[in-house]
Amino acid sequence: MKHAMGLVAAVLWLALSGIAQADCTAGAKKPAWAAQVPEVRFGFTTPETSTAARTGFSQFTDFMCRKLGIPAKVFNASDYNGVAQAMFANQIDVALVGPSNYAMMWTQTKGKVEPILTNLEIDGSKGYFSVLFVKASSPFRKLADLKGKTLAYADVNSTSGYLFPRHAMRAEGIIPDTFFGSPLLAGGHDQGVIAVAKGQADAGVTWASGVGDPAEGYSRGILRRLADQKLVDMKNLRIIWKAGPIVNGPVVVRTALPPAFKEALVKAMTDLPKENPSAFKAVVSGDSPGFTRVSHADYQVIVDMRKAEEAARRGGR
Repeated sequence: MKHAMGLVAAVLWLALSGIAQADCTAGAKKPAWAAQVPEVRFGFTTPETSTAARTGFSQFTDFMCRKLGIPAKVFNASDYNGVAQAMFANQIDVALVGPSNYAMMWTQTKGKVEPILTNLEIDGSKGYFSVLFVKASSPFRKLADLKGKTLAYADVNSTSGYLFPRHAMRAEGIIPDTFFGSPLLAGGHDQGVIAVAKGQADAGVTWASGVGDPAEGYSRGILRRLADQKLVDMKNLRIIWKAGPIVNGPVVVRTALPPAFKEALVKAMTDLPKENPSAFKAVVSGDSPGFTRVSHADYQVIVDMRKAEEAARRGGR
């Protein structure tokens, strides 16, 4: 029953959130693999709904349609589980997800999904950081100051907003479930930031590129995006701890898709930042020079980390 409800939720998510383009394949010769992949459906885990973002995603579908020669659709979810359930149900073909979400998908499907690309940071690296932040007006200056305080996690399937900081804290001798007060699952990265800004939590964890000025929310990440949208003022927040780097989240495809389609997809995604920078920026949520190849081996450490986290939670650590 639980699984069925998850599939229903995924269907509703897809029905309400799809962004499609007018037919851009009229008169074009379809690739040989199009009989197996008549259209390509992309899933993203971002709550971004601004006009600029919607325009960027619309441009992305147009671009991918022209490049691949088949109709393209984008489905957007604010919940990590939504895109995973859609992938499980074969309702999407490609997804850009966080490392922990990929690890969950790979484990639960027994390897029926694979990573093909990830985006680079502006310094050429392919990693990002989990950052812990507090209100600038608070007395908290370091992690040890938060003993007994409320920490807002983004989502249990988030790498930077749950899995990685807990792992890093345990490595520093801090047991999160006993060190902090009652945990707060904010329901998303944006919600966690807003909870701290409004004083509903003492601290929060989210993701940031770790490149650039922390006072501006770095070059890419949730803090930077919310600051750019004037939803938070970085002068009112202070980053006091970070952990990483974490390999950037992958572009994931279903393993059963034709190899020729996957190669065409890699080529199209690689061309995206050069040929349509605004669409690329919407897809990766910020500034990046482009994509680079990855494989499952790049994320095995995250798979192992999820297993360790589950064992630690069962053991009360």
